[in-house]
Amino acid sequence: MRALQRLLLIFTFLSAAPVFAQLQLTPHTWYGKPPVTEYSKSARTKAIPLQLPFFDDFSAAALTPTDSLWINGGVIVNNQFVRNPPSKGVVTFDGLSFSGKPYLFDNTIIQAPADTLTSRPIDLSGLSATSNVVLSFYWQPQGLGERPDPGDSLVLQFKTADDWRTVWSQRGNAPQAFMKDTAIAITNASFLHNAFQFRFRMYGRPSGLYDVWHLDYVYLDKGRDVRQRFVRDLTVSRTPKSLLKRYMAMPFEQYNVNPAGELATSDSTVVNNLHDDYNFFPLRYTITDVSSGSTLLTYQASVEQFIEGNSGGNSRLPVGISIPANTIPATNGPKTLKATFSIRPEVLEPVIKGVDLRKNDTISAFTVLDDYYAYDDGSAEYGIYMTQRLGQVAVRYVLNKPSAITSVKVYFTKLQQNLQGQAFVLKIWKKLDNQAESVLFQRSYPVRYTDTLNKFSTYTLLDRDNLETSVAVSDTFYIGWQQPVGDNIIFGYDTNTDSKGQQFFNITGDNSAQNWKAANQQAGSIMVRPVFGKVPLAVEESLEEKPVALSTDRLFPNPTSGLVQWEFPGVRSVKVYDLLGRPVSALNSKDTAINSVNLSGLPDGIYLIHLQIGPKTVVNKVILKK
Repeated sequence: MRALQRLLLIFTFLSAAPVFAQLQLTPHTWYGKPPVTEYSKSARTKAIPLQLPFFDDFSAAALTPTDSLWINGGVIVNNQFVRNPPSKGVVTFDGLSFSGKPYLFDNTIIQAPADTLTSRPIDLSGLSATSNVVLSFYWQPQGLGERPDPGDSLVLQFKTADDWRTVWSQRGNAPQAFMKDTAIAITNASFLHNAFQFRFRMYGRPSGLYDVWHLDYVYLDKGRDVRQRFVRDLTVSRTPKSLLKRYMAMPFEQYNVNPAGELATSDSTVVNNLHDDYNFFPLRYTITDVSSGSTLLTYQASVEQFIEGNSGGNSRLPVGISIPANTIPATNGPKTLKATFSIRPEVLEPVIKGVDLRKNDTISAFTVLDDYYAYDDGSAEYGIYMTQRLGQVAVRYVLNKPSAITSVKVYFTKLQQNLQGQAFVLKIWKKLDNQAESVLFQRSYPVRYTDTLNKFSTYTLLDRDNLETSVAVSDTFYIGWQQPVGDNIIFGYDTNTDSKGQQFFNITGDNSAQNWKAANQQAGSIMVRPVFGKVPLAVEESLEEKPVALSTDRLFPNPTSGLVQWEFPGVRSVKVYDLLGRPVSALNSKDTAINSVNLSGLPDGIYLIHLQIGPKTVVNKVILKK
């Protein structure tokens, strides 16, 4: 992985925010005990050998391989780490156990067994070399992960009655744009027994998410020709895009300002024909509002529209549709949008006996309108960190209307040590220059890891008195951090989305504009999400009515050396803000009216004083000069 300037991308373990239970195509949304699926069986049932055919393309599994077919030794089912699979869903091998812990934490250079995927026993008794038993599968090194070293390998082993024997292996090599298919005939009589098993095992660094391999479309059956591996199957593989032009998620209040400008104009997926002959299909695309259950868009293409450009001969066909500008109307609250591509090719008879290949015909993705911005899709394929001490990293966002940041969500990854509790400086900028007023917020926080795969840590913005506060932003702003003097803090990096043009770094620690550079490492998104809440009164209209500006002679003296007074009754609450909208002082009274506030403890400058009088809020500027 190429690193740019002082920003270094590293591969590490990831996790994913469980934003919605429906997000089954985001494998890192779940963590813990394997889920119960329709395939789950009792231990007694699992002890009974399986019958042929054995097939799994991992399109129906969520995070873990189907437990009625497999014994999982650390692999994870996903659609994020791979490049161009034959169908949606693959299993990924690396140096992490399924719990997310390295097999060997303190040694990063040795080569040893790591992730393993083992079939449950399969009955091959009564078969012979003439039965034409063939195991086929697709494999790929690296994908969107880290490239295996030349000495690393992925091996396939068959089980005799007594031991395991290696029948195929692949050394680490150059990356492949597509998964490669391989077929192996099982002719040795020592494998043809009633408790045959096969397993794939990765050999590499057992200390993290290194030396990555992917496996898909595993098919074992008799009566097959090792030279003819094609299956008459049409599949979908590429996850649909976000329904937003710039983000994977954004505040619904920001979307409402300009729905046509924020909504994507198209969506797409990839249809794969795994046979060596042409096949035709209908295409259906829908957008549904998960929150209300309503369908917002339905697109149905007839077969004839795809005859000329249809996928054929073991090939791939990108397919897409246009999205009308008024598809997603403004909403008064949070909304979850589900985009789904579905193909339903005509099948005259079962292609593989007992196997429903229609499960790989549909693929979906989710877009969120809530209270936060997200460039990332919730899954990290890499980690990113600043190698220079006191260096800074910033991610740019652009608002459609003024608002206020109340917290920031961050996803941290681990590399070789646990940095729980180590301090880093969270920062919010208005501009990346050397002006002090451009730094809207900065505060030291401890690193907090989560125990859930790809789950974000939330950092509430706090003022100098450790009270919850918010930062007013009106247009462009930046969220980021400053690398501490100690160990490198590693943030999640999602390579399935690309907001590289919105990422900047500064290796000097000086905020001068010329020291900020555009980051140009591998395309992706840093997993930092600003969350929005109620706008401070300094920039927000009162819920009852607009703030009323007092004439300067009602607040005196102005300028003042500290004490500020007013001449009208009924003030029960006083709040003082600086010009960045940050609260710096507050007074409250239930029994008597307040008629003054003392600013002498604050630095010289201009402040906004908010006086609450019944349902009204009045505000004016005061100059403090001691």
